[in-house]
Amino acid sequence: IKQNKIININSLILALYIYRLPIFCFMPILKSNPLNAYIYLLLLLIFSLINNSFRIGSKFIFAILTIMILMNVNLIFTNYARYVFIEYVVLVIYLSVPLHVFTSSIVDVRNMVLLLFDFASFFTILLPVNYFFLTRGYLSYLEIGNICHIIILSATVKYTLNNKFTTQIAIVTLSSFVVGLILGSRGTVFASVSLLALVFLSKIIAFLKNSRYSHLHKSLVSMFAFIALYWFVNKLSDIASLLAKTLDILGINSRNIFLLSGLFSKGVLYLSGREFIYAKIYDYLKDSILFPRGLGVVRIMTDGRYYHAHNIFLQMLLVFGLPLSVLFLFIFIKRLFVLKRLHIFEFKVSCLFIVSFLTRGVTGSYFIADTIFLVVFCFLFFKVNIKSSSSHNLNLVSLKI
Repeated sequence: IKQNKIININSLILALYIYRLPIFCFMPILKSNPLNAYIYLLLLLIFSLINNSFRIGSKFIFAILTIMILMNVNLIFTNYARYVFIEYVVLVIYLSVPLHVFTSSIVDVRNMVLLLFDFASFFTILLPVNYFFLTRGYLSYLEIGNICHIIILSATVKYTLNNKFTTQIAIVTLSSFVVGLILGSRGTVFASVSLLALVFLSKIIAFLKNSRYSHLHKSLVSMFAFIALYWFVNKLSDIASLLAKTLDILGINSRNIFLLSGLFSKGVLYLSGREFIYAKIYDYLKDSILFPRGLGVVRIMTDGRYYHAHNIFLQMLLVFGLPLSVLFLFIFIKRLFVLKRLHIFEFKVSCLFIVSFLTRGVTGSYFIADTIFLVVFCFLFFKVNIKSSSSHNLNLVSLKI
């Protein structure tokens, strides 16, 4: 009983960690001071320490010491120490919570997914408040987009739990997608569409592999799906224009729909000023793509205008250099497929988390403070024991490469 309680609280800590942004955005008093986010994370870390009997595993110590060593190396070879130090402090604070949970005790990913969906259902009810907060300046379009995307991510991982598309999942997903599409950002809409497309594709593949259906049945369904997708893609311009006109009649100002309408109808891609940083990084990488520059370099390159590259692949090349980036990706993918052999459900959840981060990271998200990325990173690299998804007892499986 005590073991189950510890596992359940660990799942709750991870859910509260992933939902930090929605919790803060619906509590303007907390959001008003940036330091409150770090206090919140430190409180979660203390909560994890208490729940796990103040156990600190060797992998936790190893990870923190490694970061400290990398920070000192970064400081030695750069002349912008203040920027480097700040970014490493942010990384340690954000990383510590999932790192401690995953290295100190057992984590039931299934229970975490159920809690995430409970949170998603609750914040779906609060979605109408988004418009009020946006018009009053309490929230930005990017924050609303991220809230809706986290809810959709929670709904998709819940769907993978039982492979059942329930009415509640449909309402949560559709509501969040509509609000995110109208009030959110293009990057988070793209990320949400990618998650839904991945789930849809997995469903089609499972259907084609199902021996209960005839080849004719499979061919007809596949053809219908292809025709529907083809029609939808070709009608994107008309759909965006219709949405823009409808919202204009209703008196709703949607930056997202306006920009998407311009993209689909006129081919105009507005990068929100990112072309400046992309050009700077491209010119820099042409001559030094092989060598790592560590954290903080973007602030110097852009005279403090940006603190990260707004593209995960450019950011990796800047921070790690090409050889280390390739090595990191190789190890990451290898661990992911080790997980696939052991736990198919946890593998699916990890894939959805990774797709979420990569699609958002193409235009914005920074890995040192992205809770979704840091959870899946700690899970793949530092998890000791995983509660088996194929059993409801406490059979433990060690992940070792």
